[in-house]
Amino acid sequence: MVDQNLPPMPPSDDGSLTRNHYDSFYKRGAREFWQGNKVESIKDEPFKKCDHEFKVVPNGAKCVKCHFGLMGPIEVKDGKLYHQGKKLPL
Repeated sequence: MVDQNLPPMPPSDDGSLTRNHYDSFYKRGAREFWQGNKVESIKDEPFKKCDHEFKVVPNGAKCVKCHFGLMGPIEVKDGKLYHQGKKLPL
């Protein structure tokens, strides 16, 4: 049996669906190809910096707000991380 690469799917972004971009392989436009299908767009959003509040968990510490965690000999005082008595810059 021979492996056959398929062409990429027609674009499903708002612009392509609005102007009905024609694809020669599918022999129809993007709007017709995706018609009747649920198209869900995920927007890129800027990363929001967390003001971490850590708690002790087995083998390390974990932020209560964003769930960022570290393993190892880490101390937690008032929600902030310390290692060998020095505050970590997080």
